[in-house]
Amino acid sequence: MPSEDLKQVSFTELPRVAQVLADAFYEDPVARFVYPDDEGRVAWLTAAFEVQARLGLIYGRVYATDDYGGVAVWLTPSSGRLSLWSFIRAGGLRLLLRSSVDVLNRVRRLPGTAQKLHRQCVSQRHWYLLLLAVKPERQGQGIGTRLLQPVLKTADGDSVPCYLETANERTIAFYERHGFSICSEGDIAGGPHLWGMLRRSESASSAHTATPSTSSGHKARFESEQDRRQMDVLRKDGWPDHLPARSGPGRSRSAS
Repeated sequence: MPSEDLKQVSFTELPRVAQVLADAFYEDPVARFVYPDDEGRVAWLTAAFEVQARLGLIYGRVYATDDYGGVAVWLTPSSGRLSLWSFIRAGGLRLLLRSSVDVLNRVRRLPGTAQKLHRQCVSQRHWYLLLLAVKPERQGQGIGTRLLQPVLKTADGDSVPCYLETANERTIAFYERHGFSICSEGDIAGGPHLWGMLRRSESASSAHTATPSTSSGHKARFESEQDRRQMDVLRKDGWPDHLPARSGPGRSRSAS
């Protein structure tokens, strides 16, 4: 696939991007755990992935093929830890309000495990592969490989590692072919198994000691008193101040 078949998407393309992600992740273990009802899963996933793709546009980069056969959502090394305000800013509150109590209870189990795996793997500045998805009918055509390349090249040039999580064991070999290796793993409470994977930059592949991050992360900024009250409600309901990048249902998934 030539490089001109890839583009960085804009906010106006979010609905198309979210639909690609929902189609690709429909059978994903985390998606099935969070929303087990087959009938309503696509609609809920589409709303959830629109939030996550918006996070990528605000705090990172989102790539797609020209025909929307696949999508990659990355967070940049400067994005730091995502806060509750980051989630609200990306439309997360609307997602929570449209979700049932049972769905919310399952979603709330995700951050703890994801954060633990993330901390075990890397503490230095790094790229975070939030989502990688290829439409089921387009898998096996090299789209996933192509979508990874822009950021992997940038990361190698800057000597910065890349990190991801996946709940789909079948994707591990794909990521290993691109230099990732398993660095942590664990179970979501009552849910599927997760693997954390780290790719060291080519120029730093011989280094094995992570250095503390110098990024201060994003500080919550409130545009109104209503935003502050929304944050307070979420905190009282048990949501952590800082969320892992994948606080929603998505986990990296791709085909070569």
